[in-house]
Amino acid sequence: MLISGKTRQQVLRFASDNWGMPVRSCDRLIADARQIIIDDWQIDRQQLLSQLLSALSVLQLRALHDGNLAVCLGAINAQARLCGLFDPPPPQPVRFQTVNVTPPAASPPSGSWVRGLPHGED
Repeated sequence: MLISGKTRQQVLRFASDNWGMPVRSCDRLIADARQIIIDDWQIDRQQLLSQLLSALSVLQLRALHDGNLAVCLGAINAQARLCGLFDPPPPQPVRFQTVNVTPPAASPPSGSWVRGLPHGED
């Protein structure tokens, strides 16, 4: 019932009506069931990926055989997404070049030459 999305109250009501089970016993069974669900999904990522790709491959072949090309294409696209073929390539690292920071041969003008330039009236 948990897998089908039933709430705790619905499970308690069902267990009480059908089996006469008390709330505490039912709560223990619910906790055990939730742990079993968690354990079922504690698999290696690579193993899960291979299972999903295999299921999609079967779906793709059946859809192709039945002439359902939209489903076949959907399965192909889902396989490609799982394999990361639609992901953009990772950004390339920025490579900085060495810049020559040696000072110029002559020093810059001091600023007294600016006084000699014509200015507007002050």
